[in-house]
Amino acid sequence: MVSPIEEYRGRLKSWNERLARAQGRYNRLGNARLATGIAGVVVAGVSIGVAWISAWWLIAPLGIFVVLAIALSRLDGERDGATRGVAYYERAIGRIEDRWIGTGSQGERFRDAKHVYADDLDLFGRGSLFELLSTARTGAGERTLAEWLLQPGEREEVAGRQEAVAELRPRVDLREEIALMGEDIRAAVDARALAVWGAAPKAEFFKGARVVAFVLASAAVVTLDAFFAQQFTLAPFLCVVLAEMI
Repeated sequence: MVSPIEEYRGRLKSWNERLARAQGRYNRLGNARLATGIAGVVVAGVSIGVAWISAWWLIAPLGIFVVLAIALSRLDGERDGATRGVAYYERAIGRIEDRWIGTGSQGERFRDAKHVYADDLDLFGRGSLFELLSTARTGAGERTLAEWLLQPGEREEVAGRQEAVAELRPRVDLREEIALMGEDIRAAVDARALAVWGAAPKAEFFKGARVVAFVLASAAVVTLDAFFAQQFTLAPFLCVVLAEMI
C-alpha cells in the first residue's frame, strides 16, 4: 500500500513534468507568433506601402497568427492547470512534513477576542488550526469551517462529517479535480455579494441590439474584403471598428 506522501510526491513529479512540457511548447509557439507578426509587418509594407505584391498576401500571416493565438490560449490554460497542480501537492506534502505554517489562509477575520476558547486553542492566526485545516476555495467555505471550529456540533452532524471524510480519503483523483477546477479563487468570492448580484434585475439591452450587432459584423467583413480587393481604402473598415467600439 502506497503511503500518502509517496502518492503525493509521485503526483507532484507528474505535474512538474506537465508544467515543463507546457512551458516549452508555449515558448516555441510564442516565438513562432512573434516571427509571424514580423512577417505580417513586412508583407504589409511591400503590399500596402510600396504595392509590390497584392494585399491578399496578408491573409497568410494573419491566418497563421490567429491559429497560433488560439493554440497559445489553450496552452496558457494548460500551464495554469499544471501550476495549480504543483502548488496543490506542494502544500499537501508541506502539511504532512509540518512545513505548512504561513503558507495558507489564517482566518484572522474570524477571530473573536471574547470567544471562550478560540485564542486558547489557537483557532485562527499564523500556525493556527484554521490554517492547517483550511483548503477552502471561497469565502463561504472559509466561513463554514470557522463556524464549525467556533461552536460544538451535534453528535449526528459530526458523525456525518467523519463519514464524508472516510468516503473522500481514497478518492485522490476526485479531490485533485476539485482542487484544480478553475482559477485560484480562494476567499475571492463573497457569497453575500454573489447573492445580491443574483437577485438583481437582469441587464437589458436596447431594442434592436442583435440587429445592430449583426449589421456591424457584416459591415466589418465586407469593408475588409473590399480593402483587400483594392476597391476601398482602409477608412470604411476603420469607421466600422470605431462604431463597434462605441
